[in-house]
Amino acid sequence: MKIGIIGAGMMGMVMAHRLHQLGHEIEIIEGGPQIGGLSTWFNFGDFVWDKYYHVILKSDKYLLGLIDELNLTDQLYWSATKTGFLWQGKHVSMSNLWEFISFPPLTPWQKVRLMSGILYNYTITDPKRIDGLKASTWLKGVFGNEVYQKIWDPLLQSKFGSLKDEIPATLIWSTLRRYSSTRTPDGREWMGHLKGGGLKVLFDALMPSISKVHLNQKVQGIEHHSNQSVKVKTDQNEFTYDRLVSTIPTALLKKIAPQLKDLYPDTPNPRFLGVIRLALVLKKSLSPFYVTNLIDKGAPFTGIIEVSQLGESQEFSGHDFVMIPKYDVPESEWFSLSDEEIFKRFSNELKKLWPDLEESIIHWVVHREKIVQPLWIDSPRPEGQVKRTEDQLIWNVNNELASHSTLNNDSIVEASTKAMAAWK
Repeated sequence: MKIGIIGAGMMGMVMAHRLHQLGHEIEIIEGGPQIGGLSTWFNFGDFVWDKYYHVILKSDKYLLGLIDELNLTDQLYWSATKTGFLWQGKHVSMSNLWEFISFPPLTPWQKVRLMSGILYNYTITDPKRIDGLKASTWLKGVFGNEVYQKIWDPLLQSKFGSLKDEIPATLIWSTLRRYSSTRTPDGREWMGHLKGGGLKVLFDALMPSISKVHLNQKVQGIEHHSNQSVKVKTDQNEFTYDRLVSTIPTALLKKIAPQLKDLYPDTPNPRFLGVIRLALVLKKSLSPFYVTNLIDKGAPFTGIIEVSQLGESQEFSGHDFVMIPKYDVPESEWFSLSDEEIFKRFSNELKKLWPDLEESIIHWVVHREKIVQPLWIDSPRPEGQVKRTEDQLIWNVNNELASHSTLNNDSIVEASTKAMAAWK
């Protein structure tokens, strides 16, 4: 059977791999210039790395299973990383048990509340228990108002901006569970990546499953060609397949093929957060932390991700590599700013901590995506059931199926793998 897949992101590539294993011929139609979607790579000058920041955790059983299946396990590299907080204009570390005990922003009692809240979160195995709750309300109840005001409120503000008070509690629940899994009993954290180019290594290993990839093709229409085939029209070509799998957001699919009503849930579409990311290639390290969380308010970005803390120096040609993200709604004015203006606003804030920053910059680049994290704010998240037409010829399998999880590659591999259980 010849199967077409719309979208060459992680979801589309894993679906292609699974369908190829069943003996099908696979073609992918991708609107961008290369495969990978939000997990694609970029040439940062002296090295190639993920375009946006990604990390592999030891609890990522679906992603690690795929890596093992593709014989890439020997290319996994695990690093003991550190987490910092920006508090009162200075870095504070929380990278082991002693640093947690001595963490200055919180009183001893507040530290007890923070730890007990994190442990309580582990007792919630079914997120349906907190469906319908807003994160701000839930966090205050779990951690107490004082811990919420000192830690969670500024983190929500920096991460979600104008949507801070609308974020569902399930999103924070899944984030806490995912990143708590990086910690060993003594409080240290471990994170991993694939040596030799990050997730590009994974995508290169998936490519043999695909007979052809059609890049830079914007899908404009989908229709039944006959009782046994589907026609896809792009801005350049027409393709005919025995079956079709769409991995693009449901709202976009609706615009392309509004007549395929079987593909759409009977609930409002999710809202989305987009991301703007400044990447800096530097002569020297900014800090010993992989991630610096912001609990001082006012910075124009979400946090500081020092990606080069994940690997060995030679992977980054001896340079320091930092990503500075800002998450915002797609209609934000930030998406209309020039790269130069974003660099100026971000670097002016960074220079408050590192006055000689510009002397260290070798290269900088700004990237942005308007549609990244689905947020089920206006309605409960659907149950994750795969939608397909009655004749089974057209399927809607996208990132919105990633259960209650925050968007990450393990949740996407899980959702695509589970979607295969419905394949007929």
